[in-house]
Amino acid sequence: MRWIVAALTLMAASPVVADESAAQARLDGLTDAQLVSVATDWLKNEGTDCVARMSREIDDRMQQDVMDTVFDMVDVPAADRAGLFDDLNNRIEDLLDDAVQRGDLTISQDADGVQVTVKDC
Repeated sequence: MRWIVAALTLMAASPVVADESAAQARLDGLTDAQLVSVATDWLKNEGTDCVARMSREIDDRMQQDVMDTVFDMVDVPAADRAGLFDDLNNRIEDLLDDAVQRGDLTISQDADGVQVTVKDC
């Protein structure tokens, strides 16, 4: 049991862990509405008349752009971003799924591919 306490003490004293913990706290301070807004703003800018045509490449670019924007909003250093990426990405994906369920985003498919429509833009 003592080695666990010692290990935790060493980890907490590590500047990398402390920096990442501080960055995580700043990310946790962002509201769901702020995160959704970053993603929907990206879709609005990417699309025409509130409709964004999506592909694997566009989806990958959206993911990276949205993550970079959110990290920049709370001044997460580049060195800390990889360790925080998955949790933040999962949070944003869950929020976008909720937006689809509420009808704020509509996903449809036609012969040209998948498109995402942002309601009320």
